[in-house]
Amino acid sequence: MNDEVAVYGAGAYGRIFARALEARGRRVMLFIDQYALERQRHGLPVLRAAEVEDRTMTVYMSAIGHQSGQCYTQKKSAPFVPRAAMRKNA
Repeated sequence: MNDEVAVYGAGAYGRIFARALEARGRRVMLFIDQYALERQRHGLPVLRAAEVEDRTMTVYMSAIGHQSGQCYTQKKSAPFVPRAAMRKNA
């Protein structure tokens, strides 16, 4: 198994998650984040999903979105939607 991985989500929780992975022997190479304005965070590059060249790299999800006080989650392959909207559609 390749120990080089990526973390989807470059915010504070993504960094916490990356540290936990590193403590378990994984080498976090980059963050993937569609909405990050910075191109580097926590000493690692931040790429958009379309920019990731190595499509075989293991990606761990640590995506917690937040906008206008509403939490966002991902439901299957759907785009991020507010939890309240998910409850209405569930």
